[in-house]
Amino acid sequence: MVKLLAPGNLAVLAAIRQHRPRSVREFAVLTGREEASLSRTLKRFAQIGIVAFEDGPRRTRVLALIARRVHLDIDLTGQNSAVAVAVAVDGGG
Repeated sequence: MVKLLAPGNLAVLAAIRQHRPRSVREFAVLTGREEASLSRTLKRFAQIGIVAFEDGPRRTRVLALIARRVHLDIDLTGQNSAVAVAVAVDGGG
């Protein structure tokens, strides 16, 4: 989780909010990141509920930022750690 929330990936989330890209391909061009790498990162964000993929025109996947905050409760003994994702009130950023 800490690796996923690295500064470069947080910049990706900020860019989704700012630009609202219409596809992963468009977003890759916009951010200068390789599409395959960016797609993997976005899938991990989707798995934990931070972003969602919505169906777009011509089989594209439109990105939506659906969470604004993540709360980590880390038990340093490894017994009771938890992650909570707060869904965005405005539905997209």
